[in-house]
Amino acid sequence: MILGLVAPKLFSQPWQKVAEFDQWQMPWYLFSDSSRNSMFMIGRFVEIDNTPYFGVAEYKSDSIYQLSCGINWDCNFPYIANGFFTYSIINYDSNIYVTGGFEKVGNIPANNFGVWNGQNWSSGGIGIPDGYGAVFSIIDNELYLAGTFDSAFGIAANSLIKFDGQTWSDVYNIPEFSPVGNENYLNKVVKYKDKLYVSGQFYSGFGPNDVNAITVYDGTNWVKVGTGIPNPNDAISDMVIYKNELIVGGHFTKQTNALNPGNNIAAWDGTNWHSLGDASQDFGINGVNAGVVRMIVHGDYLYVCGHFSEAGGKTATNIARWDGTNWCALATGFSSATTNESVTSIAFYGDTLFAVGDFTNYVGDTTIRYGAKLANPDSWVTNCTMVGNNEYENLSYKISAHPNPADNKLYFKGITQNIKIDIYNSMGQLQQADLYAEPNGIDISNLARGFYIFIITDQQQHKMTTGKFVKK
Repeated sequence: MILGLVAPKLFSQPWQKVAEFDQWQMPWYLFSDSSRNSMFMIGRFVEIDNTPYFGVAEYKSDSIYQLSCGINWDCNFPYIANGFFTYSIINYDSNIYVTGGFEKVGNIPANNFGVWNGQNWSSGGIGIPDGYGAVFSIIDNELYLAGTFDSAFGIAANSLIKFDGQTWSDVYNIPEFSPVGNENYLNKVVKYKDKLYVSGQFYSGFGPNDVNAITVYDGTNWVKVGTGIPNPNDAISDMVIYKNELIVGGHFTKQTNALNPGNNIAAWDGTNWHSLGDASQDFGINGVNAGVVRMIVHGDYLYVCGHFSEAGGKTATNIARWDGTNWCALATGFSSATTNESVTSIAFYGDTLFAVGDFTNYVGDTTIRYGAKLANPDSWVTNCTMVGNNEYENLSYKISAHPNPADNKLYFKGITQNIKIDIYNSMGQLQQADLYAEPNGIDISNLARGFYIFIITDQQQHKMTTGKFVKK
C-alpha cells in the first residue's frame, strides 16, 4: 500500500488563533455558508475580541460581524441574560435559522428558535415551547429539524419535523422509540440511497426488531439499520455521506458491545456495516479511541473531530482525516487544563480549516483558546497509519529498511543507486534528504532519538513507497 504524505510548511506553527474568547464562553458549532461567502459561529459566548457578540457571529474575510443583539440578550441591557445555548444554524431560502435553548432572538421573545433575514430577527411563531432543536438538515429543498421535543410550531411530533417554506409537518409519524416518558433524542437526519435515516440516542430494547441509535424509513415503517448500536448508553452524534457510504460517528465501541460496527465511527453501505480501519486489529486501530462529535466531507477526504486522542492507533488530538484507507492527524497538539479537551465542530472557509471546542491551548500556546484555524490542512498531515512494520510494497517494488530500530546507519533492501530518500519527523517536518547508495547506506547519526517516516522516490520523482523507522 502506498501512503501519500505531504511535507508541512516550515514557518510558524500550523494552528493559528481565530479570535479572543473569554474563559468558559466558547463557540461549539460552525456552519460554512457558501451562498454568503461567510461562516457562522454559535455557542455560549458573550464576547469576541472584547466586543459583545451574543451567541452567534458571522465570520467573513477575517472580520467578525454581529447579528443585531444575537441570542438571549436584551439590546438595551446587553450584559443581563439567562442561561442559554445555541445548537445549530443553517441557511434556508436565504434566511438564517438558529435553534437551541434560549428565550430571545434580538429583543423578541422566542421559544428556542429564531430566524435572521439579514436585517432583523423573528421568532418563527410558537417555536419549540417544550424541548429544543439540536440540528438542521436540508433534504429535497425542505428544512428538517431534529432534537428532543414532543411538539413544535403547534405540531405534535416525536422530535422530528420538516418545513416546506410555508408549513411545518410531522415526518412519517416517527414513533417514540425509547420507553414511555423518554423522548427521542435525535442528532441528525440524512437522505442516503433514497431513504431517510435518523440517528441519535434512543433505544427500544434488545429484541431482533428493536431500533437503537439509528433508524431508516423503508417506505412504510421506521426500522432498524443492521444491528444498529445495541447498547442503551451509546449514541450516534453525526452522519455524513462519503464515497457512497453512510458514515456514522458517536460514542460506541466493540468493548461495550461486540455487535457494534466499529469504535466510535463506522460505515453503512445500504446492506452491511464495516469499520473505518483494520477490522482485524484491536481497539484504537479500528476507528478512533473516544467519541466523535462532528464530521465533514471536503474534497476527497472525511474530516472527523471529537474527544479522541488517537485515530488508527496513532496520536491525533481531537481532529483526524480519513481517505478511505488511512487515518492521519492534522498537526496534533490541542490540550486543556483538565486534559478533557474536545473539538466540537469543524468547517472549511476557503482553503482554511476552522475548529472550535473546549481546548485551552495548542502545544502550550494559550492564545489559541476555543477557536483555531489551519491554512491548507493537507500540508500538515501527520501520524498516518501504515501497513506492516519494516516492509512496504508498490507495484513491483518490495523495499525494507534495516536495522529497525537503527543507530547511526540506515540501509534499504530492494533499491539500488541514486534513489531519493526523504526523512520526516513525527510532526511531518523534513529532517534530511539523501541519494541512497549501496553499500554505504544513509547516515542518520545527527537525528534525535524517536520515530521517523521515510519517503522513497525514483529519479523521475515517482513515489515508490513510504515507511517508518525508529532512531535509537
